[in-house]
Amino acid sequence: MDKRIGAQLYTLRDFCKNTEQFKETLEKVSKIGYKTIQISGVDSSISAKEIKETADLYNLEIICTHSDVEDMYNNLPKIIEDHKTMGCNIVGIGNMPREFSADRDKLFDFIKKTSAVAEELKKHGMIFSYHNHAFEFTKMDGKFVFDIILENTPADCYKFLLDVYWVAIGGVDPASWLIHCKDRLSSVHFKDLRIPGGENSPQYAEVLEGNLNWDSIFDACKKANAPYAFVEQDSCYGRDPFGCMEISYKNLTKKGFI
Repeated sequence: MDKRIGAQLYTLRDFCKNTEQFKETLEKVSKIGYKTIQISGVDSSISAKEIKETADLYNLEIICTHSDVEDMYNNLPKIIEDHKTMGCNIVGIGNMPREFSADRDKLFDFIKKTSAVAEELKKHGMIFSYHNHAFEFTKMDGKFVFDIILENTPADCYKFLLDVYWVAIGGVDPASWLIHCKDRLSSVHFKDLRIPGGENSPQYAEVLEGNLNWDSIFDACKKANAPYAFVEQDSCYGRDPFGCMEISYKNLTKKGFI
């Protein structure tokens, strides 16, 4: 695994609404110490050229993205060109529509369409990357929907960005599932889970500040040949997202990441 820690910009989406904000955000991300980034939640008014130039300015490598799946179906040549501009070869989506997890026909139509996208991306030296939530751990015909996707997609160009928080919410052990997806991972989202006092529902937490077993996750990442990891925190509950990202970064450096 690449030991450089990446920042998933979705965490900082409220600070990526225009070119000036985006530049300030990447400057802060770089100063914290992050070396790589995932483009997600960045306003569409900021061009691929501006994204690349700003990332280069602050010595940040663009590793992967999230795009809208309908946009992939309808505007794939533009997406490919933008990724070439950014120097990025992992083209991701956030998830499929949730209702597909309970509708076999819609699920297999999604698999067919996204597999075709993955095969087209392969022609340009790129891979398709699917990011999970918890609903992929719904069962259909006795199998997890995640497994149905895994088993019916091309292994060489259809990969998975495994989010360990959502795997845990789905009722599956993150470390075991990482190994289950060995050689099918594009990257991993490092995101912790905590139960706040007096509550019965989980919250997002800074990495190593919650309840997930991170030593087992780190070991599983190595065994599963996970290439990259990105810190993500969907909500910071009123706290400064940059401060939360800094806590995660500093905690991870104590575990050998850079």
